[in-house]
Amino acid sequence: MTIVQSCFGAIIFILIVIKYLYAIEPITSIAGVGVVVAAAGSLVVPIGCRFRECCTDESGFFAGKRWIKRDQASLDNLSVNLVNRLHGQPLARDLLYKSVASHVKNDNPPKPLVLSLHGWTGSGKNYASNLIVESLYELGGDSDYVHYMSGMDSFLEASKVDTYKVYINNFLKDNLKKCGRQLFIIDEVDKIPPGIMDAFIPFFGHSITHTIKDANKAIYLILSNAGGSAIAQETYKFYQRGKNRKDISLKDLESAINLSAFNEKGGLWRSHVIEKHLIDFFVPFLPLERHHVRSCIVDRLRDRYNRTSSVDDELISEELEYYPLDTKIYSKSGCKKIARKVDMML
Repeated sequence: MTIVQSCFGAIIFILIVIKYLYAIEPITSIAGVGVVVAAAGSLVVPIGCRFRECCTDESGFFAGKRWIKRDQASLDNLSVNLVNRLHGQPLARDLLYKSVASHVKNDNPPKPLVLSLHGWTGSGKNYASNLIVESLYELGGDSDYVHYMSGMDSFLEASKVDTYKVYINNFLKDNLKKCGRQLFIIDEVDKIPPGIMDAFIPFFGHSITHTIKDANKAIYLILSNAGGSAIAQETYKFYQRGKNRKDISLKDLESAINLSAFNEKGGLWRSHVIEKHLIDFFVPFLPLERHHVRSCIVDRLRDRYNRTSSVDDELISEELEYYPLDTKIYSKSGCKKIARKVDMML
C-alpha cells in the first residue's frame, strides 16, 4: 500500500508537469521531461516515508515524516517524564537526560552512546529505558529501530558462547546498516554467561564508523542488577549520616559499581568492555524508599483506573516487604510488584 501510494503520487506529479511543459513549448520540453522524471523518482522514497517508518529525523514534504525524534521538544518531553515518572532517582534522571540529549543532538557523535544501568530489581531501570524509547521514536517500542535482548531469554546456555557472539555480530551489523540511529537494550546482563558481552566491543568504540556508516549514532542501554548491593550500602550510609539522597553524586558510586560489575558473575564479569573503558557512564539506581513506592502506586491508580486515594496507596504500600529489619526504609522489590498489587485490589 505504501509503495503504491508513493508511486501514484510521483506519477501524478510527472503528468502535471509534463502537461505544463508541453503547453509552453513542446520542442524544448523534451529535455525538461527527463529532469522531471528523475526528480520525481527521487521523491518516491521520501513520500513513502510519510506512510511507513524510515530512518528519518526531519519532517517536511520532501523529507517525509520524522520517525526518529531528536528535536528539542522531544527532549523536553523526555526530561519532564523522567522528573515526573521516575521516582527516587535524581542522579539517574540527570545522567540519562544529559547523556542522551547530548548524543542525539550531535549530527556526528564521536562514538555510540553506551550506558550501563545498575541497581536492584524494581528500581526503575526498565522503566527509564522505556521512557527514552517513547521520547525518541515515533512508534516507541514497536519501532524497527528499537531492539530488546534479554539475558534470561536470549543467551541462556554457557556452552553456546561462541554461537551467541556470531549471532550478535551479524544482528548488529545488519540493523546498523539500515539505520545508524538505533537503540539496543540489553537486559538482565547479570544473567548472561561471561564472555558474550565482548561481542559488543567492536560496536561500542570509536572505530565502528570506519566499518558501518552512522553506527556512531546508535545508543546501547545495558541493564544489570550487578552492583545493586554496593549501591544500596552506599545509599544507606548517606541515610545514617543524615544526608539527603539527592546529594549522592556519581563520584560516590561509580567506582563501587565498576568493581562490582567487573567482579560479580554475569555478562560483565572480567569483561573487556569494562577494561577498554567503552561504557560512557555507569548509571546508579538507588533503592526506593516507602514514599517513592507510594508515588508509583499513585501513578498506577491514576493511569489505569483514574483514581486518586491516599487510603488505597497506603494500604497497598503496607503489603510490600522492606529492609533493613530495624528501620524498614527501602522496598525489597522497589516498584516492581506495584501494578499486580493495584490490579488485584481493584
